Amino acid sequence: MACQGEQSATKAPVITPVTTRRAPDSAIPAAVATDTVSTKVDSTTLVDSVITTGNAAGTPAVPTPQQRRDSAIAFASREPDCAKAPADSESRYFHSARPSREFFADSFCFSVDGSRYTVTSSGDGFRLNPKEKPYPFRIRVDENFDMTFLGYRVIGSRLYFLYEMTDSEDGGGGLEAVDKRTLVPSWAKPAKISFNVGDPLITDSAAYMTGINEAGKVRLSDGKFIWKHVFIGGLEPLPNGLLYNAFDTPVLDNGQVRFIPDSATSRSAPVLIVDDKTGLIVAPEMLKGQKPACTGEQPSC
Repeated sequence: MACQGEQSATKAPVITPVTTRRAPDSAIPAAVATDTVSTKVDSTTLVDSVITTGNAAGTPAVPTPQQRRDSAIAFASREPDCAKAPADSESRYFHSARPSREFFADSFCFSVDGSRYTVTSSGDGFRLNPKEKPYPFRIRVDENFDMTFLGYRVIGSRLYFLYEMTDSEDGGGGLEAVDKRTLVPSWAKPAKISFNVGDPLITDSAAYMTGINEAGKVRLSDGKFIWKHVFIGGLEPLPNGLLYNAFDTPVLDNGQVRFIPDSATSRSAPVLIVDDKTGLIVAPEMLKGQKPACTGEQPSC
């Protein structure tokens, strides 16, 4: 059985999604256009990768991957808020990385343990330290997709990234884990979920992820879903009128996981309660006993 959240793009259902993504941790500057983009990083002249030089008719040129990387480094180097680390880097929640602009950001930046980090919307990242060359890494965003949100969280020796992405037609979310020192991925591939990705609950051994009409449990040792309910694409049909547009952070209690719908966007949907070990739905009554569409036995899940 195919797992919808694992595909490179999640087709939007008939309803219009309403995202509950919180605002970035700091204020967002207005976008600044430049006339030229140099492949030499200069934080005083290189700003956003909005290029106005093109053909004689004024058609904007598309920035190259190198220009996007240079622009991201310049943005992180010049922006004071990129150097402001959160008060508690090992918070229970993901911190929002600062976008280069409010909508359709070219890059994101944040600070951890005295180092600045910058990531292009396509996933190319760098750790920046004074007197050292930028140290490259990558968040594995799907090809031809761009991130619209990037969150980060430190847990022990790992740095976790939570992100949403879109190609302007389809969208999805992902969770990526890397070694905090080497920035090498800890998993063979990111854990994928549908769009409207919620703030995961992360325990010592698992991450509980949510997206629009999706909820699942990820094993932290390898990043694979142990189980995932997929109420999209006909895999697990929902009764008419029931919509899980977005979830709050899940709650683990007495062997059960409570996936709490966002009250503002989910049309008074009932709390989804799942048995932590088996993945069987405990409540609501209309879904009781339903098995997850995806389990760890399926390579695509």
